[in-house]
Amino acid sequence: MARQATRSLIGAGRGLATMGIWTGVYAPVWLPILIVLLLLMRRAVRPPRVPQSNAGS
Repeated sequence: MARQATRSLIGAGRGLATMGIWTGVYAPVWLPILIVLLLLMRRAVRPPRVPQSNAGS
């Protein structure tokens, strides 16, 4: 039983390592796209600025 749990843990670790390697390899492709999308979403969600008048000064 403990042997099977250890094997499962090792298999999960290998899967995470593989995912990390693929993420790192493709980062130059998806990272700039992600940054542009985040900036566009941030700009779309932000409410427009209302100019303040200096009538009271």
